[in-house]
Amino acid sequence: MPYCQVDRSNRPDKDMGSEIVQIYYRTYGEGDTKVLLIMGFAATHEAWSYQISGLVGSVTPNEEEDAMDKVSTPSANYKSLHETKSIDGSPVKEDKGMVSSTGVHVCAFDNCGVGKSSAPERKSEYTTKIMAMDALDLMNHLGWRKAHVFGHSLGAMIAFKLAVMFPDRVASLALLSASGGGYECIPKEYVKNISATGLQNKYGQNGQLNACWTHGVSAEEYEKLRTSSILISVIHGRGDVIAQFRHAKNIARKLHPAARLIELPGGHLITHQHTTEVNKELMELIRATDANVPHSQWNKVSFVDEEDEDSKDDQGCSGFVKRVYRWITCTDSCFSWKELFFSRRKLL
Repeated sequence: MPYCQVDRSNRPDKDMGSEIVQIYYRTYGEGDTKVLLIMGFAATHEAWSYQISGLVGSVTPNEEEDAMDKVSTPSANYKSLHETKSIDGSPVKEDKGMVSSTGVHVCAFDNCGVGKSSAPERKSEYTTKIMAMDALDLMNHLGWRKAHVFGHSLGAMIAFKLAVMFPDRVASLALLSASGGGYECIPKEYVKNISATGLQNKYGQNGQLNACWTHGVSAEEYEKLRTSSILISVIHGRGDVIAQFRHAKNIARKLHPAARLIELPGGHLITHQHTTEVNKELMELIRATDANVPHSQWNKVSFVDEEDEDSKDDQGCSGFVKRVYRWITCTDSCFSWKELFFSRRKLL
């Protein structure tokens, strides 16, 4: 089985976890262009199927490569980020994570706490920083020097932390349906409905909720990412009530001019509601990175500084109507996840 074993206890920072976990992953396609996909709360790698198909042209995993079980070691992570070695000790190929004539190589995985990956019982084992380090360990496990990192929802928070902590390992960054974290980023109705589906055990659910609710981004982190060479796409559905659109505008504003805000119709599951548009934006991000497009040309966003447009849209809409709409949308999103998982399982 394609697992990456990670010993968190050997990490130098005490707040980076203390257990040994198994991270389940699958890879797709071949080529020098590396893409790491990080999914969100209660969702497995299967939720990326439409993007995998768009990037690679198939949802058939690389069975031979994935059958190679390796064990991730701390020395691969911390000796030198510029001289990273693969798990077998050989030098990592100096790819740039760019589009190449040889194609695209994609990795999607189950975050800790969901799917076939480990689900530690302690909530302290789940933070976006810890889970970002898991993603880095997986990159080292695969022998990837650099990758385009795309994250959805909680996965976007994890991707953000990965880019802040290790910017030289990230070719470009896509934040889909993201928020800045905190207790408002996942509505209680959504959590309740997810619990009812049985998609996730209680340890994984409570842990991933802890990662969402304790996630935060400092001004220094925004500044570090904003002034890096990384091109960033913030892709969001206008009708998202799980992570409201104002979060995307706030993130893109703070990352200006490195970030480009792409507003789409639809809700939290824009990866499936607007697959063509999302895939087009992801490929454009990869190509722009390959072409060394500067931040000044990448950003095409004009922001509303004083008054949030969402507030304008809500004027004249009663609190009762908004609560009913929120409940319906949360319920629909929850059961869309369930339908998605079980409908795609046969293909993956």
